[in-house]
Amino acid sequence: PSLFKDEGISITENVVTEDDSVELTKELVTPITEIQKEVITNEVSEKNEDVINEYNTNIKSNKTERHSIGNNTEKGKNESPIPSENPVIVEENSKNSSQPEVGTTKPKADPPAVKEAEPINLNVSINVNISSGKAPLTVQFDAIGNGVQYFWDFSDGSEVINGDSPAHVFTEERTYRVKVTAQDNKGNTKDTYKTIIVEKDYSSSMQELQNVITPNGDGENDFFKVRGINIDRITVQIADSKGKPIYFMNQLDDIWEGKDQNGNLLPQGQYYIVAVAIGTDGKRHVKKVAINLYN
Repeated sequence: PSLFKDEGISITENVVTEDDSVELTKELVTPITEIQKEVITNEVSEKNEDVINEYNTNIKSNKTERHSIGNNTEKGKNESPIPSENPVIVEENSKNSSQPEVGTTKPKADPPAVKEAEPINLNVSINVNISSGKAPLTVQFDAIGNGVQYFWDFSDGSEVINGDSPAHVFTEERTYRVKVTAQDNKGNTKDTYKTIIVEKDYSSSMQELQNVITPNGDGENDFFKVRGINIDRITVQIADSKGKPIYFMNQLDDIWEGKDQNGNLLPQGQYYIVAVAIGTDGKRHVKKVAINLYN
């Protein structure tokens, strides 16, 4: 009996042979494969259309939202903007948090502030009676200031001395940079300088001649000598009481020991000396004296 007799459909039964089976299989496989491709293509197209439609819808929605926000801003409304799809999440442990994040290095503490040194309130100046002159030059120094001690270096090789008002003699022609180091009651020090200019003294002079000679070896007046400063040339003549020359000298370092020119000891008595010298400055010096000889 037919299952479709109610619909008026008749089915002719065909017997399938072995050769027909091969052909039937080809006919069935090919249409099925084509149908699958078509179905898959349709499904992909439908999905792509859905994605494109959704994308266009989102774009229209975003434009509408931005337009709405812009209008609210222009109108001065304090309405909150529509949140975006990917809102920024604020973490509990923010950068300003005092607690370090897990896995991070704990920030180092600031180093202690270095205390600035207290300023040294030492005010010192040097006062002198003379700052330049010819050697030998004697200078009186005075330290004026609030130091409790003063140490002086005269820069001439002499020892450093301590005092408020020292005097110093400069003997060589030179420019000296004198330094005083002032010290307060806390041990703070401050250096102050003063320039002293010492010139060479080219002026010549002669001392007064001695009037007694005692060549007895006691160390007092054992010889006669002419003493002077910046003497270039000198002539000394010694004569007896009758004016007869008995001894001559022509050097400033020459000495007379109470003898004649031949080295013979002269009798004690009075003798006369005349010394004539020319200084390096061209000045002429003449000294005369009556000298007593005691053996």
